[in-house]
Amino acid sequence: MSKKKVAVIGCGMSSAAFYHFLDKNKFEVTFFEKSRGIGGRMSSRRIEGLTFDHGASCFGAIRSEKFKEFIKPYIAKGIVSEWNGVFKYLDGDSMRYCDFEKKERLVCRSQSNLLVKDILSHPAQNGEIKFSSKVIEIVNDGQKRNSILTDDDIVHEGFDYVISSAPAPQTLQIFPKDFCFLKFLRAAEYYTTFVLMLSFSKDQAIDFSHLAVTNSIIARISYENSKGGNRDFNMDCFVINANNVFSRATQNMDHEIIKRDLLDEFLRLTKLDQTKLKDAILHRWLYANAATSYNYPVLLDTNLNIGAIGDYVKEPRVEMTFEVGVEMAENLNHLN
Repeated sequence: MSKKKVAVIGCGMSSAAFYHFLDKNKFEVTFFEKSRGIGGRMSSRRIEGLTFDHGASCFGAIRSEKFKEFIKPYIAKGIVSEWNGVFKYLDGDSMRYCDFEKKERLVCRSQSNLLVKDILSHPAQNGEIKFSSKVIEIVNDGQKRNSILTDDDIVHEGFDYVISSAPAPQTLQIFPKDFCFLKFLRAAEYYTTFVLMLSFSKDQAIDFSHLAVTNSIIARISYENSKGGNRDFNMDCFVINANNVFSRATQNMDHEIIKRDLLDEFLRLTKLDQTKLKDAILHRWLYANAATSYNYPVLLDTNLNIGAIGDYVKEPRVEMTFEVGVEMAENLNHLN
């Protein structure tokens, strides 16, 4: 019996989980990824030999037993390890360290997308991921067969299933208007987040690995060098996440102004020497994470054979996004 063809939009954690648990004896998968690499919100930025985890910085306080079990062999292989460091809460008003954060955090060895890259290594090596391919439209022929139009004006035909892991607003733009869960896509709301990546000359004392900040325009600061693994940088590198209120209020402002404000606040909080600053790069995540989620079963329309997975389905956490991908794979395995 011939395998059924599945198109997956996006190469983030939910797509990787979906691929891993999908029965490869029943299905063959083609990925469409609008960027040049794998990872989604688990992305890292390489800048002149330095790595910044400017997406999700770690796996923290993992509650999913399914994800804990899944991650064990990757810990054994050294792809994932514990982030051993100094984790603090900082009150931006009083400048006091309110408490120490005591919860397990896991990080990837060299960059945050390493786990997703390892899971998707086979399709990547075999040309089953179409990079720099933005999906513009999905057309269902009424007989449960789907075609995909990409931004290079190529029509990819003959898919038995299409699964989108793109954020709900982007999925909404490309899905057919008779998708039965369209109202859930319309209702999903997202936080926009600005992320500032900084590098300093390595001659200052850094007494934290991660700061969770209150009463500030900054929500958290990660000291990338402290993550261990292959991160032996010749500079001190930081990833600064603005809080949701600041990001929402400034999302249409000049990015140079936002960069300046976040840098000034970072220097105030850390007391680091601005003259040691080497580089500052700002990134905006338009759909950083879902503000609401449904905690529903996966969104699979069995009349169209089109489904949606992502952080708005269950909960906006890495491991829960993983679970959504697993559930979608188990659904398809059961139906075929």
